[in-house]
Amino acid sequence: MSSLTLFIGSSSAGKAQAKALVKALRSELVSFLPWWEVFKPGSHLMDNLDSIKNRLDGAVLVFSPEEAEKIEKAHLAMPSMNILFEFCYLYGHLGKGKVAMIKYGDYYIPPDFGGYIWIAGSPEFTSGHMVEVGADTKAEFLAWTKKLRAFAHEGF
Repeated sequence: MSSLTLFIGSSSAGKAQAKALVKALRSELVSFLPWWEVFKPGSHLMDNLDSIKNRLDGAVLVFSPEEAEKIEKAHLAMPSMNILFEFCYLYGHLGKGKVAMIKYGDYYIPPDFGGYIWIAGSPEFTSGHMVEVGADTKAEFLAWTKKLRAFAHEGF
């Protein structure tokens, strides 16, 4: 059985968590292209994504609280706008079912994001630090990658 190649994206503040996920989730069947290894400093995000998109079987994006925005008169934490952009770009390129989000921390997410693939992370998050990758995260990730391998086998 061939290995899946997955992009993993996070904000700079979520990089420690993304590294923990790579360490906990990689296997003989799953390898990662982490943003910090494939994105060139000083280059544009779109150029970086264009350069790797055809090497990917899927993508995992780490959503964590980053930016405060005023929404309906309240200041709420939101995930990084770059992560939201990466999700949209990769979802458009890879297609439904091949991009998953892992949620760490507490933040506002637009209601339209409710119908996509979410993998359990942790309600705990501190910028620049990592939380142990839990059993639920591992189990949900494994179930999702089994579906990805089925997609690859069926030619989707």
